[in-house]
Amino acid sequence: MLRNLTSVLLLLSCGVAAETDIHGFGSVRAGKMLPKGENPKLVDMYAGDGLIWRDETLFALQTTTDLQDSLRVTLQMMAKGSDDFSAKMSLAFLSYQLNPDMQINFGRIANPLFAQSDFQYVRYAHDYARLPKAVYWNFDFETIEGLSFEHKATVKDFAVKYRLITGDFSGKTFKSVRPEGVPIKMHNIINGYLELSRDYWTVFGGAMQADGDGTAIDEQLIFPVVLPALSNVNASPAEKQQLLDTLSMSKRARYYYFGARLQFGDWKIEGEKTNYGILNSADPRNTAHYVAVSRRFDPFILTYHHEWSMQDINDLGFLRDITHPALRQIGTQVYQRLATPNRFSMDVLTLRYDLQPGVSFKIDYMQGRDRQPKVDEFRGFSFGVDFVF
Repeated sequence: MLRNLTSVLLLLSCGVAAETDIHGFGSVRAGKMLPKGENPKLVDMYAGDGLIWRDETLFALQTTTDLQDSLRVTLQMMAKGSDDFSAKMSLAFLSYQLNPDMQINFGRIANPLFAQSDFQYVRYAHDYARLPKAVYWNFDFETIEGLSFEHKATVKDFAVKYRLITGDFSGKTFKSVRPEGVPIKMHNIINGYLELSRDYWTVFGGAMQADGDGTAIDEQLIFPVVLPALSNVNASPAEKQQLLDTLSMSKRARYYYFGARLQFGDWKIEGEKTNYGILNSADPRNTAHYVAVSRRFDPFILTYHHEWSMQDINDLGFLRDITHPALRQIGTQVYQRLATPNRFSMDVLTLRYDLQPGVSFKIDYMQGRDRQPKVDEFRGFSFGVDFVF
């Protein structure tokens, strides 16, 4: 780990001049799941035995260099314990400031999938031990290669922000089914976000769509199950091919989310709901939400939130054109197999203590229920330090 972090420091310090700012953030956290049955194996979250220090520990460094008055370059390296502290270039982009309220970024940029994705790993910036897992599932395509346009304005008494993003992605997903993930490509990504705020309230929403190339998912997760079963079915080649085409993940992916935040005095209430998946495929639609209430007692902040993630294993509308009973049964089995790992609810209580500016200690206790029969009820806890500099 030290060797990787040293490499990051050397890389980011090369060519540092007076006009270059260096910032960083990180978390050192340990935790443990206490399941009644099997471990629920939530992505990057204490899926092993004993007290685990790696899963949610991370370190990041970021440099911002002004090339001229309106042009700057940003580089960010991150090393996650869940990835064996392998330092990776998470962001690398140029920014052009059109005016104080309008900016264009291009390169390896953030692709925020939800309202607080910008702070997902900068945990000091929020009051959770981790942003609610049901919604913030740690998708690799939270960064893409592309272009973004950001604008903020004041319209009468309302503050308005919006962001438009386009680009491509090549990486891994389906980590809830296979821990190492399965390769996927997404082309023609279009991502939009709108936020409206006034006084003590904020409402927001966003949506994303992309053309997915799920060839590897088909080959690794679907065909190994379907092809042997098809050999025992008395159906025409055309009917069998129709089932394979129906189950395929090489289709359009679509996401949307919306929510609200209220803050008055020392109280804050917020919530968010999202729905996403690959349309008309074996990928079950995911619906998730969270609702949170927090209260500040300087220097402490106590937060309770409920989160819920659901995949409807009975939503078989995508199989409407598969009329052969045996083929339909095979399609149903594949669909339900891919759905089972991501259906849970959790209640979490988090206590934050600000040790000093830029450093906070957090401890949380969670209890939940997983729809997988072998898991059922589970509990867990974590503690650690989040920091920025």
